[in-house]
Amino acid sequence: MVHWESLLERDAIYHFEYHPLVISYQEQPSIEIYYDALGKQHRYFPDFRLNLMDGSEIYIEVKPARFLATKKVQEKLQAVATRFEEQARQFRVMTEVEIRRQPLFANLIQIHKSSKRAAQIEPDTQMIKTLSGGPRWTLSDLCKKLLGIGQVLRLVRSKHLRVNLEASLSDDTEVWLADAHGGCNGSFYI
Repeated sequence: MVHWESLLERDAIYHFEYHPLVISYQEQPSIEIYYDALGKQHRYFPDFRLNLMDGSEIYIEVKPARFLATKKVQEKLQAVATRFEEQARQFRVMTEVEIRRQPLFANLIQIHKSSKRAAQIEPDTQMIKTLSGGPRWTLSDLCKKLLGIGQVLRLVRSKHLRVNLEASLSDDTEVWLADAHGGCNGSFYI
């Protein structure tokens, strides 16, 4: 994980770390220039830049929702968003409402905790044999085949398997191979 300046930024990092379409991310990646309503130039440091599988980038500002209620912050972020739009770049503001929404956030934490022992996992020959019976299973069936939920969640973390993280994980949760055709990609909104 990268450096973070607030607990809310730390929690946002879980989204970036485990989103299947994010290949990398950086904290405070650049100095950006924007102009206020009077045309005065200002500097701005985005909190994060996400690099996506399709080659696109998203710049992220993390702010508590209460700060967005102030006129000064609203005007600044609108000016920043306008500048990014002029440059055909994506910019988003994330608050605790998006970052800590349930059950997504609880699922991200569960994946994180289960993956502490193995940062990346590559399916071995036995695992590939087990997974060849797919491309879709219930979480319960796959846990039995792979000897526990920890192994399944590590494969989700390493982006070999996908689940709908917007729904509570249960025995009936559908799990599928990341490269299986059809269906959604298991991603969630950033």
